[in-house]
Amino acid sequence: RPVVVGVEDVDADAAALTVAFADAARHGARLVVVHAQHRAPAAGETLPLDPWRAARPDVPVEVRLVHGGAEEHLLRAARGARSLV
Repeated sequence: RPVVVGVEDVDADAAALTVAFADAARHGARLVVVHAQHRAPAAGETLPLDPWRAARPDVPVEVRLVHGGAEEHLLRAARGARSLV
């Protein structure tokens, strides 16, 4: 089961990302990073997660850039998840 983390701003949410990556690594789980924005994501757009990926290369990461409110997307992603950060 994956670990899910909601991220609004990578710098402001650095602590949440650190906890989520550590939890995923501890449980051998995939990490799902959800970033909701008010505009539709551009093709190829992603989040700058390089420091966390480098520190935890064993954690598979799925980044979901979604359009709309965060609550709905986080709740959907959290169904069946190990934890929500």
